[in-house]
Amino acid sequence: METFGRVFEHSDNLQSKDWITHNHSTHNHSQGNYRETAMHGKRSTMMMQKALEEAVQEPEQEPKKMSFETSQREAYTENDLTGLTVGARVMKTQDGKPVKRDHVFLAESKIVDRYRADLVRGREFNTGQPPEAAVTIYSTTNIK
Repeated sequence: METFGRVFEHSDNLQSKDWITHNHSTHNHSQGNYRETAMHGKRSTMMMQKALEEAVQEPEQEPKKMSFETSQREAYTENDLTGLTVGARVMKTQDGKPVKRDHVFLAESKIVDRYRADLVRGREFNTGQPPEAAVTIYSTTNIK
């Protein structure tokens, strides 16, 4: 097989668990190496063997049970959906009443102009006729 000039072909395949650093091979610290020593007596070894055998055997799976009971299915009645568009956004309160639009939010988020936000609210403040004379500080005071 032809390869690029700087690539060396080799057949050594070293598993990552067998990698050893230079420091480890030079100084050979045994701190990171686990050595299985006889730390258990006959009784604890027997108990450990029994626990390992039980761990290998998988218990039979029990059918999953619901942790709660509901009456939703029994009380469910299918509504007539004729004439309704599927996916239409219908917003209602918890009482089932339609949600009123928040005119302050609409004005502050600049979705609607401030003078139109009052129209959304259902009232308009500028319905009166414009005054014939200009309204100033002096015309609105009670001091004469």
